[in-house]
Amino acid sequence: MNRTLQLHRGIILKKIPYSEADEIVTVLLQKEGVHRFFAAGSRKSKKRFKGLVDYFAHLNFSYRPSTRGLWRLLSVEEIADFQNRGHQIKPTQFAYLNLMAELICEFTPEHDGDHGLYDLWFDIQEDCKDNTLSYEIASKFLLRFFDCVGYGLGFERKIKPDENWKDLLKELVRFSEKIMQKPSQAAGFLWNEMG
Repeated sequence: MNRTLQLHRGIILKKIPYSEADEIVTVLLQKEGVHRFFAAGSRKSKKRFKGLVDYFAHLNFSYRPSTRGLWRLLSVEEIADFQNRGHQIKPTQFAYLNLMAELICEFTPEHDGDHGLYDLWFDIQEDCKDNTLSYEIASKFLLRFFDCVGYGLGFERKIKPDENWKDLLKELVRFSEKIMQKPSQAAGFLWNEMG
């Protein structure tokens, strides 16, 4: 394993406080896939983390791989194209991104490449930036997610011309819960926001 300093762009999917100053951060790195990092001082460091470690932030991540335990996140930097995008996310979009983050973490092994998920996430945020998140858009992105992670053939159902998109989205979430063998923690939040 290459243990030299690495730099990749990625998206924060999840973060868990570890102590008063530290966090464990799950990131979807472009081309590299899902990785968990120990971010020492990320909750307090103004120099290395600059208060940027937040849900769904697109950042450049500087880290050092490890042969044992979690990799070390050394610092983050803003990507010019994505400055402050996280602060513009509407509650419905946040709920949907929360569901997608949960599914990516559940369905994708660590260190296994991104399988097109980084581009999918980028497309979701670009589409939602100018549009309201509809049941149709949410369903189509979820179908694309299943294709990325290899479950596209498992969902054997064609989209009908007069599709009830709300029912399809619920069916897709039930399908994901069946594969995960547990209820989605994010789905309830999504239903509350989408109505």
